Amino acid sequence: AVEPEWATCAGGPPLLEAFRAGEIDVGFVGDTPPILAAAAGQDLVVVGAWRYTGDNFAVVVPPDSDVESVADLEGRTFAYQRGTALQSFAIRALDEAGLSESEIEVVDLSVLDVVAALKSGDVDAAVVVEPLLGQYRSEVPDARVVRDSEGLTTNLALIVTTEERLADDATAAAIGDLLVNLDDAFAWGAANRDELVRAFAEANSVDPDLARSLIESNGGNELIELPGDVVTDLQDLADDLATAGVIPEPIDASGIFDLRFSALNKESE
Repeated sequence: AVEPEWATCAGGPPLLEAFRAGEIDVGFVGDTPPILAAAAGQDLVVVGAWRYTGDNFAVVVPPDSDVESVADLEGRTFAYQRGTALQSFAIRALDEAGLSESEIEVVDLSVLDVVAALKSGDVDAAVVVEPLLGQYRSEVPDARVVRDSEGLTTNLALIVTTEERLADDATAAAIGDLLVNLDDAFAWGAANRDELVRAFAEANSVDPDLARSLIESNGGNELIELPGDVVTDLQDLADDLATAGVIPEPIDASGIFDLRFSALNKESE
């Protein structure tokens, strides 16, 4: 067995840069970075996926804000990290409200910095992701969610690597082992919920009750079929990003996948 060396990237943009620099072999991302990589001609492919089961993002405004809906954000500061699933959610929420990014003032902050911006009053609204969302709402109970993520996100988590890495037999075998171990971990978590809650709470420095709530309402539970519905979701998102001008032209999302490990994945029940 190969013992992985773990690295932390604060969002999709630094992860894509780490791949370009040859510093990592495999990574976990949301739905948006592989689309941006494909649009830029970067070598990046999806080899596995799972899907969260609940709301993972929200547009949040601080206490005493006069913003009642996303439509009220016209001309105001709106914080989220560009190049990530948070931006995709923001774009879809804005479009639903009849707005575009050009009609707001985008404040590009990492997922770790948006809560601080809300607390300091530096922004009018922000996209906050779990578990930071649950933490913020428990610390600032008067803060309000003006749009949750229902219907606006794919809820996908993707395992990505490059064709260059997969050309090395040892690396490809290690990535296959990672996928097997990940699916085993999902099964272990379902059978050992209390231990999973303790581990999640410790790893994310959150209250155990919040950890349990997040896991029970919003946890992935297995690797899912590729390309299956995943390619449809990514194509729809890519089309939306092209319409919004985030990528210069539409792409064919079917080219994002490498299916050599498809036997390890399974159709969601």
